[in-house]
Amino acid sequence: QPIDRSVLLGGASVVAFAFNAHFNVIPIYAALRGRSPGRMKAVVGTAVSGSGLLYSAVGILGYLLVMHTANGSRENFLSCFTVKDISFDVVRALFGMSVVLTLPGMTC
Repeated sequence: QPIDRSVLLGGASVVAFAFNAHFNVIPIYAALRGRSPGRMKAVVGTAVSGSGLLYSAVGILGYLLVMHTANGSRENFLSCFTVKDISFDVVRALFGMSVVLTLPGMTC
């Protein structure tokens, strides 16, 4: 029986999130004032909820950006942008900055 690709991709995102977050739990717990499992659960819940809201906002805004493309097609939103579009340069710069600033935090 073939594996459903959407399930596989959904599972991959969970595994990637867990891999990136698992080794930061102990230092965060150690830095908490009034350490307790309940307080740590609240910190994790707040972080995951905040990330979810941010991802949802970016997804909605991205959809609104390409909802009405020049050729009426929603299949390839990259056709909406020119090669020298400033928004692509901004996205590239922000992505690079996120990688540069995230990597040192992962090695602590």
